[in-house]
Amino acid sequence: DSIIYPFGSLAAIFYMYIAIYYSMTGNAPIFTPGTDLLKYFLPMTLSRWFMSLLCNRVVDNNDVWRAQQTWFGYAYITLLAVYEALHHRITGVEQSWANTGAGEKTSIMEIPNIITFFLMSMGVVIAIVRFYDYEDNTSPWNFVAAVFFDLFLMSQLWPMTKMSLQAFLGFDKASMTFSTNIVVSLALVGIIVFVQMW
Repeated sequence: DSIIYPFGSLAAIFYMYIAIYYSMTGNAPIFTPGTDLLKYFLPMTLSRWFMSLLCNRVVDNNDVWRAQQTWFGYAYITLLAVYEALHHRITGVEQSWANTGAGEKTSIMEIPNIITFFLMSMGVVIAIVRFYDYEDNTSPWNFVAAVFFDLFLMSQLWPMTKMSLQAFLGFDKASMTFSTNIVVSLALVGIIVFVQMW
């Protein structure tokens, strides 16, 4: 697993950009007319879920959640590391990495996470506008899927994005830390507003 793990960064980046595309355009990433999706995709997804359940049944849910956040949060850095390893293997030239802990404590490699997070945020807003103004509230299956896809990935990217924003903007840790109760309360308010407007 540790040998192929770095190449998984491509899958994480694809997930994020497919979510952005889906929420901004309303075009589902997978479209299969009829029951083809049920015949092929559903059994594969259920078997992957079952295998994951067997592997992770003794692992705490918080550990699995943090591992997912790490996978998405470090996807760009891992992809860069794969590129540099291949470059070194082919050319023999070794890249030098800067020690950000001893210097500025920021890196331009943190910017892709910030940009991706804000693109997903814009995607959620665009999906909401599209749902109410252009689709006449008639396709909630498309809207809900796109928004939840984006919100799930945003929740995965938020810890890394938050730390990067704190470092770039010079905020202290407590200024961007919310308690769970506040976030859940705001989410409930958002759901109520959505239902009322619909």
